[in-house]
Amino acid sequence: MEIKLSENLQKFLKEEYPNVNLETMTLDELLVFKEEIIAKRQELNLLEQAQKSLGNAAYGAAASPFFYFFNVDLAADITGECRQLTKTMWNNFEQWFHEDIWERKDLWERFDFALDESKHDWYRQQKVSVYSDTDSVYTTYGTFFECFTEEYKKKYDTPRKKIEWILKYNQEFQDAQNKRWCEEIYQPRHGQSVHNFELETISQACIFLKKKKYLKALSFYKGKFYDDPKIAGTGIEIIKSTTPKLCREILVDLTRSLVFECTGMERDAYIDYFNTKLANYKKQFYSAPVEDISQSVGIGDYEKYVIQDGDYLMLEKQCPVSVHGIARFNHLAHKNGEDNKRVVSGKIKYYNIRTSHDKRATTGYFGFPSGELPTWAPPVAMDIQWEKTVIDPINRFLEVMNLPLVNSAGVMQMSLFGF
Repeated sequence: MEIKLSENLQKFLKEEYPNVNLETMTLDELLVFKEEIIAKRQELNLLEQAQKSLGNAAYGAAASPFFYFFNVDLAADITGECRQLTKTMWNNFEQWFHEDIWERKDLWERFDFALDESKHDWYRQQKVSVYSDTDSVYTTYGTFFECFTEEYKKKYDTPRKKIEWILKYNQEFQDAQNKRWCEEIYQPRHGQSVHNFELETISQACIFLKKKKYLKALSFYKGKFYDDPKIAGTGIEIIKSTTPKLCREILVDLTRSLVFECTGMERDAYIDYFNTKLANYKKQFYSAPVEDISQSVGIGDYEKYVIQDGDYLMLEKQCPVSVHGIARFNHLAHKNGEDNKRVVSGKIKYYNIRTSHDKRATTGYFGFPSGELPTWAPPVAMDIQWEKTVIDPINRFLEVMNLPLVNSAGVMQMSLFGF
């Protein structure tokens, strides 16, 4: 039986299981060994997280004046080294793809591709490194594939084929080169690199809103392919536990549409399509149970912000939404003779309300324990709740994509002058 393994997996097996020969194993033995490998991987992942936690704790302690060995210079050097490493890797990627790989015909043959020399000057003007976050660099291969000769463009003409090429190239060459680059950073200072800049994810598309707020359409993550890209993100509403589940589902579908459907349709046709989709979701939202459209949040420092919540409601300035909402709950519970339901801590849900029936009235919040919405709860200000939980988040994506925003009427509207 012939078994093909990536270079990384071969290296792992050589280090962890030097006496194992997969080619002599029966199918049953391979299946048992597979389970052992999975368990070992989980063990190593846990060990990695433990080491990461210890490292973060050591940095945090060094930066704390309450620590016996407090040393602000040491703490600053740790973050400074990380910034320098990330910056150096960023520049190395730019240099490598803009110049060096164009001369490496051996790699062209090894990884079965060829570059169109007439595209070189154009490619030099394109970004390779597009974003960095703490200890990672995001690079784009989209423009690199544009530089392939026509023969190889046809060969890698689907997202899956491109992803498989990127994976093979990184696992069998680029990951090792990244390690060499890291070593070169520390060798002049007689140090030894312990860093591994390895491929972690491949996304068909990313939308970067701001630092630590971005969306990814994942096609490969931790050894798993997604033929239907998985929408994931950092610091955005679609992944926040505070966002209602229904709203997360709506936002995932709308952002998926922006990423994959927008570019394949005529502008006016897409706007009509998007508005129809949005209108259908609005009907679903307005008819959903209150619990399903309410945000989840924890209560903190209740006594700090609540002056009075009995016969009348009085709050400190800059009172957090969670405290504001549950203080109103306690106030109304008191007015309805249900002081036994008073809540000052724990997890709650909340929604937007109006303080009077006038649509111009000041808005506020009402909180309640999950699963315990009282009969005397004030009505939801549905237009505000819809705006805050769906429209505002989606508009942040539309803005960075230079698309028309959804207006107060709830539709994406093309201006008289186009996009």
